[in-house]
This record gives sequence, structure tokens and C-alpha cells, in this order.
Amino acid sequence: LSIASQPDADAYVTHQKNLPIAIRTADCVPVFIYDPIKKVIGLAHAGWKGTHKAIARKTVERMQDVYGCQWHDIGVYLGPSIRSCCYTVGHEFKAYFPQDITDHDDGTISVDLIGANRRQLLQMGLNPAQVIDSGECTCCNNKYFSFRRDKEKAGRMISLMMLV
Repeated sequence: LSIASQPDADAYVTHQKNLPIAIRTADCVPVFIYDPIKKVIGLAHAGWKGTHKAIARKTVERMQDVYGCQWHDIGVYLGPSIRSCCYTVGHEFKAYFPQDITDHDDGTISVDLIGANRRQLLQMGLNPAQVIDSGECTCCNNKYFSFRRDKEKAGRMISLMMLV
């Protein structure tokens, strides 16, 4: 199969060597997942909707169901994305992310998508050492594309994984 023959999706998993999987982001969280024992990779695009639907956790579960991956063998890297310092949202987000909201003195609120994804992965059994965060905010740092910062002029980053 070529990657071009695959449908657009917010997550991919594979055990095939030399088959790249990729997603595009401009503030959303790219979630890189690797099982070195089973030699399986997963890549998820975790925007606020995907994070609310636990896409990172569901991608790990898919790796477990299809390839027999064990949670204790999996490593996760949360790539550059918008952080709570820049991700102000409407008050309706309190219903979606009650544990991941910060109320600010000026009446605005922000969401911590990294924290939400991390929490979901830890709740399924991964330990904190298995979930590594890039620590990079795409909106604060001009070396990254940011839709929040640049609006329609924003480019997209490509996150790519491949087993060799």
C-alpha cells in the first residue's frame, strides 16, 4: 500500500517498514507513539475535538487491539503545539475540559491540550516517564506555524513517522 492510497484520518498506526505515516498541524498536538518491542508506530492529530474524544488514548488502544502492544512498552512524544499560555477559548470549553481549564483574572479561560492528552494516557496505565512533552508553544515561538497567531496565512507542519 502507498500512503497516497490511505484515507485522510486524524490517526494512523502501522507495523509495516518503510511506510511513512504523516499528519499536518498548525497548533494541534502531534502525538507520536512507538512500541519498540512489537515494532509498531502510531501518529495522532489531537486538536481540541480529537483531544476531547481521547484520540491519543484510542490510538494506543488500537495498537494494543491490532498488534498486541502492551501499555508498559509504549513511548509517547507530544510535539510542538499551542499551549495554555496562548490557547484562550470560550467558556463552553469548561464542559469539554473541566480538569484542563485555567481561569484568568481578566475573565478569559485557556485550555491545556498537552495536559489533557497526558492525563488521558496516564489514566490508561502509562507512567509519566513514558509520555515526553516537547515543551514548545507553536503560538509563542515564531519558528513554528500557528493558526492562532497567523490566521489564514499560517502554513502547516508535517509530522512524519516511519519504521525502517
